[in-house]
Amino acid sequence: MLTDPKALCDTWGEYFKDLYTPQDQPGKFDDDFKEHVTHRLQQMETESHGCDSGTVLKEVFSVHEIARICDKLKKGKAAGWDGVYPEHIIFGGPTLRRALTAIFNNIVAGEYVPKAFRKGIVIPIPKGDKDTSNKDNYRGITLLPTISKIFEKALLLRAEPWLQSGVIDQRQGANIQKCSSIHTSLLLQETIAHNAERGATVYTAFLDTKRPLTLFGSRGSSTSYSMQEWTGNYGAYSGTTTWTSNAE
Repeated sequence: MLTDPKALCDTWGEYFKDLYTPQDQPGKFDDDFKEHVTHRLQQMETESHGCDSGTVLKEVFSVHEIARICDKLKKGKAAGWDGVYPEHIIFGGPTLRRALTAIFNNIVAGEYVPKAFRKGIVIPIPKGDKDTSNKDNYRGITLLPTISKIFEKALLLRAEPWLQSGVIDQRQGANIQKCSSIHTSLLLQETIAHNAERGATVYTAFLDTKRPLTLFGSRGSSTSYSMQEWTGNYGAYSGTTTWTSNAE
């Protein structure tokens, strides 16, 4: 059993590095479709630069807008890798809030999120009463910088009216009011049945709850999902993969 703090950190570091690295599974899925998705995502990213963001980011962030978010931060929360606690922001005063507003507006104008905002500390937390000697029985919690969370909250508040305006498919479970996991499960079953009866192909993703985190790579890949391909015969599926799509 490891007791040295550095050895423990190194062991967990290797574990999460392996967990977060997408694993290729050649021959187990539709490689042509994977290539299509990769190309399409790259194309969408390229096309998005300089495009009109509509009403979401039409206006720059105001100091008052950012200050309201800062005032609502909860005290006593953990800091990220930079050591900035919510209390630093809450009691930072007007000068700090003006600086944050300028930073956020520059991020939007430059269409680039700093790497510092995407860096976090992963803390392993035991899941329930399970065997703590098994690393798979831990859930990784990522501590992100407080400043990056303020920026994300500002984006969310801007996007909420747009998200509620009908742009999201009602068959989606996330961000749909009064839609629980039971509704999502029923919608998934109906979608599979509807397309399978018509001989169409449906790709579905199922979370592997034995692994501590859902993992998404930079191009939509995931390793914590079991991917199933339903082709015509309801209940028949083959292989696992890291890609998904709508019904063909």
